[in-house]
This record gives sequence, structure tokens and C-alpha cells, in this order.
Amino acid sequence: MNQTIPNFQAIHDNLYSKLPQILSKYSIDYQSSHDSIVLPCPFHDTQKNDSAILYKKSGKFFCWTNHCEM
Repeated sequence: MNQTIPNFQAIHDNLYSKLPQILSKYSIDYQSSHDSIVLPCPFHDTQKNDSAILYKKSGKFFCWTNHCEM
């Protein structure tokens, strides 16, 4: 059985290239820069538009509401 290893970098790049479309589709307010997306934290049910940041290159997520990170 020949199993192919997924190209995770390609998956990551593809997902992040479509992220603004996904956020818009679900009416999530966000601000995008060349290296990050600032948005309301999806885990803490806040309406504060700058409560979380997602770094595009690394995929790291930080929330300032409860100071958590993923």
C-alpha cells in the first residue's frame, strides 16, 4: 500500500489564501495586513473586533480577551 504524505505547507497556503472569503461569507468583521488578520475572538463570544490576531505565515492565534494562544 503506497500512502502519499500530504503537503501541509500547500494546504496551509491554500487555506490562508481563502480565509478572507470565508470570514466575509460568515459576516465576520476583520482587518487584514500582509502578515496577520485581526478579528473578534471566535472562542470567547466577544464583539470587540480587535480581540484576536491570526498570523498568516505561522498560523499562530492569540486572543487578548483571556490571553490564550493556539
